[in-house]
Amino acid sequence: MAGFPFPEHTLESAPPASRRIMAAMARQRGRVPAGVGRLASSPQLLDGFLKASGLFESSSLDPVAREVVILTIAARNGCHICVAMHTAKLAAFGYTAQNALEVVLGIGAYTMSTLANRMTRAPLDEELRAFAWEEPAAVT
Repeated sequence: MAGFPFPEHTLESAPPASRRIMAAMARQRGRVPAGVGRLASSPQLLDGFLKASGLFESSSLDPVAREVVILTIAARNGCHICVAMHTAKLAAFGYTAQNALEVVLGIGAYTMSTLANRMTRAPLDEELRAFAWEEPAAVT
């Protein structure tokens, strides 16, 4: 958003209500990530995000499924820091070279399918109507 400066707060420069959260993160991770330093401008947003993400981490989804959800949202919303962070987190699951190549296969297969279905304007089958999705209109 042009026009708004978003400083990368430190423990010293952050609003007082963000400092406790940032200090806990620094103890846990050894540093305050840049994204957290920027979110610290709003203690409410920072606290809300960390609480909501903590709840998500404790959900019934397995760790890989959670990372898939996060990466899907991150890529869809164009969050470069989120994509990098969660790609690194997925790397810790120790995928093989074969797995990596199969991801390429999946991307290729479903890129073909999604683009072809859009181009041909394939109708939705009746049994899928309950699951219909429409892309939201762009906000201007």
